[in-house]
Amino acid sequence: MTHPRSEVDIPLCVDLDGTLVRTDTFIESLLAILRYHVWHLFVIPVWLFRGLPYAKRKIHSLHQINVALFPYRQDVLEIIKRERSKGRRTVLVTASNQELADKVAGHLELFDEVYGTNFDLNLKGKAKADFLTERFGPEGYDYIGDSRADTPVWRNARTAISVNASAARTTSRKIELLPRTGDRKRTVVVCAKTMRVHQWVKNILVLVPLLTSQKIVDPHLLLRCLAATFALCCLASSTYIFNDLLDLESDRVHRTKRFRPIPSGQISFLNALALSFFLAALGIVISARISKVTVTLCLLYVFCTFTYSLVLKRKLIVDTLMLAGLYTLRVLIGGAATGIPISFWLLTFSIFVFFSLAVIKRVVELSNASSGSVVSGRGYRSGDTYVLTDLGISSAFVATAVFALYINSKEVQLLYVNPKVLWALCPLILYWFSRVWVLALRGDIHDDPIIFVFRDRMSYLLATIALASLVMAKFGHLPYIIERYIYFE
Repeated sequence: MTHPRSEVDIPLCVDLDGTLVRTDTFIESLLAILRYHVWHLFVIPVWLFRGLPYAKRKIHSLHQINVALFPYRQDVLEIIKRERSKGRRTVLVTASNQELADKVAGHLELFDEVYGTNFDLNLKGKAKADFLTERFGPEGYDYIGDSRADTPVWRNARTAISVNASAARTTSRKIELLPRTGDRKRTVVVCAKTMRVHQWVKNILVLVPLLTSQKIVDPHLLLRCLAATFALCCLASSTYIFNDLLDLESDRVHRTKRFRPIPSGQISFLNALALSFFLAALGIVISARISKVTVTLCLLYVFCTFTYSLVLKRKLIVDTLMLAGLYTLRVLIGGAATGIPISFWLLTFSIFVFFSLAVIKRVVELSNASSGSVVSGRGYRSGDTYVLTDLGISSAFVATAVFALYINSKEVQLLYVNPKVLWALCPLILYWFSRVWVLALRGDIHDDPIIFVFRDRMSYLLATIALASLVMAKFGHLPYIIERYIYFE
């Protein structure tokens, strides 16, 4: 007579990808190869021809992922700890490479047995179900999974648990669901964060040619400029997603970037890639409808951004020059969309201003690094702050000098009735740059200085004074409507 097995005798089996961790370790390995060993991508098809288990082993051996940085699911970890405290055996069983599975188990120290894909068996789907049934018997185990591939495993398990409601609906068997906080509203928020919508404020630079040429009131040009701005926003978000996919390891050790949806596992790699491709296609279509020059410059922006993400962001000084170039390219796109020529003065001023801002961004990152350390994913050491500070401040002063020379140019004489009023902008520019640099060195600026500007009240005050100075220079006095408003007030 066989006695029914108690719950303690039933092992708890746990999947890895998407279940224990909010990531896909195989895709993550491919992304690491794309960043660090790009030429090996041409060899991967040969490895796949020899079988998926062989390919997984070779890909894992090419780049060792730091398993300590994985975004582990705390709810699943709590279940494993609770069941172990009852005396139950816990088993990690995954389609990932055996060596990677061993590293995860060694890091967590929560599993009694570890099974992964070996030389000839890919532990996924039916193969995993047959393996567990042979190892523990029919309905001789409980299983926590997340995807449709786990359906055969759930059918053979005593208790089936899923962390994914959509995957649980693929089988007729009743499956226990772990509590989830996700809903449609949260999905929209996660997508917006993945796209870094808050970074779209940088693309207001597309409007600069329209403003400096004083044609902002032209509705046709304004519409074209806004269309170009939206197209660039889509393309920029597409490249941000691509950059986050390549920077997984460095972002996960960053003070703030580790909370982004991709490194934290709030959005899957496949969904992020689909979103990136959609945004890229939308941006290209919109820019192509504006003009050939606009779409050409937009494609150049995408190419430069990809080059920056793959190679240039790890090169000393070159990365800041590229960032300055990308900011300046936004201004050029605005000129292409409206047909307004970009003057020598605006181009020169933009290059020095944006180089200074790009250097501020690096100085902020270095200020958060420990002494003598290398900033993760960059070519800088914490001791480089002094040199970068000199370069950035010097660039800011050169930008101010360029603006001062611009005031005496022929273009200004044609555009403004009283150009001498523009001299008031020079001390404003000096004060603003000096203040931003002091705050950056104090550590009061935490991320991108462009984003800081749009959150800084003093910057808004200075911008208002600068706008009033431009109006007075244009009309020789305050416009009648403004004077009348002030008079009645």
